[in-house]
Amino acid sequence: MKSRSVICHGNVRFIEDMDEKREALDIIMQQYTSDEFKYSEPAVRNVKVWEVKISKMTCRSFGLRPSEVTSE
Repeated sequence: MKSRSVICHGNVRFIEDMDEKREALDIIMQQYTSDEFKYSEPAVRNVKVWEVKISKMTCRSFGLRPSEVTSE
């Protein structure tokens, strides 16, 4: 069996500002499409968005050859 894992520790901040939520949603959507998205007010108001300021990160790999382990 092969696996990789990452564990992050940090502080979470819930984003309530509508414009800041839209910015975060735009960043997420850019991973899936180059099209511009418009979000309805109820959609933005009802979605929960949070930011995690990472203070510590660890990673592990199991069962991978050295050539399969990359720093992606």
